[in-house]
Parts: sequence; structure tokens; C-alpha cells
Amino acid sequence: MGGNRRSLPAVLAGLAAAVAIPQAAQATNGMLPHCIGVYACGMGGAGMALATDATKIASNPALGGRLGNELSVSLGWMHPDRTMDAQGPTPPGFPFPFANTASGEQTSQIENYPDGALAFNYRLSPTLAVGAAMVPGGGGETKYAMSRTATGQMGFGNAGAMYDSQVRIRYASLTPTVAWTPSAKASYGASVILGYMDFKSNMAVMNPAFTGLPSSPTLMTSGANELERVYGIGLKVGGVWDLSPQVSVAATASTGTRYQRLDDYRDLFTGPLHLPPNFGVGVTFRASPSTDIVADVQYQMWEAVEAIGGEQPAQGGFGWENQPIFALGVQHRLSDRFAVRAGWNYGPSPIPDDVVFANALFPAVIEHHFTAGATYAISDRWEVSGSAYFAPKVTQTDPGTGDMFSQFGGGTVITMKQYGGQVGLRWKF
Repeated sequence: MGGNRRSLPAVLAGLAAAVAIPQAAQATNGMLPHCIGVYACGMGGAGMALATDATKIASNPALGGRLGNELSVSLGWMHPDRTMDAQGPTPPGFPFPFANTASGEQTSQIENYPDGALAFNYRLSPTLAVGAAMVPGGGGETKYAMSRTATGQMGFGNAGAMYDSQVRIRYASLTPTVAWTPSAKASYGASVILGYMDFKSNMAVMNPAFTGLPSSPTLMTSGANELERVYGIGLKVGGVWDLSPQVSVAATASTGTRYQRLDDYRDLFTGPLHLPPNFGVGVTFRASPSTDIVADVQYQMWEAVEAIGGEQPAQGGFGWENQPIFALGVQHRLSDRFAVRAGWNYGPSPIPDDVVFANALFPAVIEHHFTAGATYAISDRWEVSGSAYFAPKVTQTDPGTGDMFSQFGGGTVITMKQYGGQVGLRWKF
């Protein structure tokens, strides 16, 4: 596991170049990607206790202690289909509904996004390894031709300029990592999460000066669809333990990523758009010398982020609930050079039905993912891999029984389905 240490500058240069690549806007497990890297993405994102390649240090930093010197890169594409059908009654004293009921079902105009990851691992000694991963942190985007609200469609309160029709949020992270392997049966690791986020939207906010018609009950957010960038930091720790030659277990915990506040959008959010604290456990079962079965359970604490889950929409949040995530995968080696993978990932929608209207521009409701992948070893040093996934359509309807946004947007329907894939290259040096 030694390798040529003179290769390290080239690895670092490759990683630095990857930082400049725009990352995908994803919404699969809430705002988070369901998998990272082409190997894990073939197994439903599972494998917290299985060291397949360097990108796994983003999931569990302890896995760096079970890898040699290597560089992994993957490039991909994802295609989400999202629709919104705004509905709702006419509020008392209003001449028109609060929701833009006239436009019917709309499909988001932006449908294709880049995806991928890049990571390296490097052994400083038999017991100590360092590495870093540049990965998409998640996010999401919609852009509709018409507004969600009637006032936004008419430009009411904004000199006739339509608003409340689009939002984009993108996260990415760089995770410098150190891993320690004190024995053949245990590895531990820690990562600093260096986060990047950009955001823009023309969403509606309530008009604080509204006292009744003819003034407008809503205005466009003061950010006015201008791009704003902020940065964040967090910490992740993990461990892997071999209970027997057939069974390994793992555990991770993270503070999430704590971001600066979006100053231009203070009227839209009650606080910063942090990525949530989370923790997870995983197991690998080596069913045979050729077959690994992996299973993970994670818990994303959206309710700990005030602007996302800590408050209801009427108080400036979005009403998300905490989200358990279950992932199951299998890897089978058909020969010394060829392996195949399959997996499943499930996370219930973090958006309750009674906040669907408030979340109609960000329908992060995907639940099931079905995945497959394969790897071919070109040589002892080079591997090429591919993975693909499909996430079936999820539909949610606001019953109109929640706060004022739900009551005025009752009957609103949002849907999403997704598919995508990646290709990757792994170099052991």
C-alpha cells in the first residue's frame, strides 16, 4: 500500500481543478444526493462499511484507512421531471384566488444537470492516511413559465413584473480527511467539511405593509432572483470495525454544514440554509469471496435547521420533517476484472402534505431509488465504472388543513421523478 509519493502533487492538482467545476443541483434525499461516486451509486448509496474507492471518504472518513494511494473521478448527468398545479380557494374579501389556479399543471423548464465527484486517498504510513473529496452537496432547482401565486402572476405589488416562479440552490463541499488504522480490525477518521452554496429566486414574500386591497398581499423577495454565494463549515467523524472475516460495521456522525446567512434574502428565510446534522450506521456482509451485501441507515435532522424545518411557512420556514434514509446494495465479482452492482435507496418525503403549497417551487419529494452499476479493471492500476438510477414518480397534494399558505393553496399538486447515470475512472498509484 506504499506507492510512489512523487505522484501526490499531480493528485492534488487534479483535485484543485475539480473544485472549479460547477456541481449539480440535486434533490433526491430531500436536498441531499442519494449517493456519492460511481461505486456507491451502483449500490443505492449504501456501503458505509465497505471501502470501494476514494469517494467513499465523503460518506465515512474512516474508510480512507482501508484504501491505498488512489484517485477516483466520476462524471454524470441527472434528469428530474417536476410539475406544479397550483390550486386553492378565494380568500375572504379577495376578488381572486391566492394561488394561480388559471395556469393549470406546469412542467419545470430546466431538466438536465451535470453530476459527479472527485477524490484522492494517500498513505502517509501503514497506520495513517490523508485524502480529500470534492462532491456535490445537493440542492435543487425549478423554473416555471407561470407563477405559483395569482399576485405573482399579475406582478401585483412589483410594477407588473411577474415573480414567484423559480428557485435555484446549489451546494458543493470539499472534505479534507485524515484516517487512522490502529489495528487490522478497526479504522477511524475525521473530515472537515468546507461548503459552498449559491442561491437565487424570485419567490414571493408576504408584504409587511399589507392592510387590505388595493395594496398587494405579496411582494417579490428583496433578492430579486440575483445570485448570492455563501460559505460554510462542518465536521464529520466515522469508524469501521471488523467483527469477523464476514462482517464489518460502521458508524458516522456529522454536525452538518453551517452556512453564512443569505443577506439579500433575509425577507425569505428566518436564518441560514444549513445542511442538517446527521448520523448513520452501516454493515457489510461478505456472503462469499465474490459477493458483498451492504446496508446503511441514516437520519437527516432537517428540523434542526430553522429556515427549513424548524418553523412552519407562516413563521418563515418550510415545515420539513426529519428524514430516515435506508440503503441496501450488493456487489458481485464475476471475475478478477469484472464486478456488477445493484441497490435500492428509500427516504420518505421530508415535506408533509399540509406544506405542499409552500414548497411547490421546491418539490423535494423523491422517495425510492433503484440503481445498478458495474466495474471493469483495465489493469492492476486502472478501473472504469458506470452506474445508473431511476426514481419513480411521487405525487403530493396539499389538503388545505395547515397554516394560511396551506389553506389558501389547498388542492395544489406537486410531482417529481428522476433518472440519471455516471461514468468513472479509478487510478491506483
